[in-house]
Amino acid sequence: MELLEQYRGIEILRTTAGHVVVVDPQGSPQDRFAMVEILASNGLMDALFFPGIEPARDVIDSVIEKRLERDWRG
Repeated sequence: MELLEQYRGIEILRTTAGHVVVVDPQGSPQDRFAMVEILASNGLMDALFFPGIEPARDVIDSVIEKRLERDWRG
C-alpha cells in the first residue's frame, strides 16, 4: 500500500488495487482483519473505501468529533 497522507495520526493509503482506505497505524493486522470481518458481516464493505483523500479526512474528523463529544458527555 502507498501512503497518501498522515492525517490526525491516521494513515490514508492507496491499495495496490487503487482503493483509498483509512488505517490506524497502531492497529495490528488482526485488528484490521477484525474490522473488515465486522463490516463484511453487516453488508458494509463500501465503508472501507473512499473515493479520494478529502472524503477520508471528513470521516476521520467525524469519528474524532463523535469520540470527543462522547468523552465530554461521559
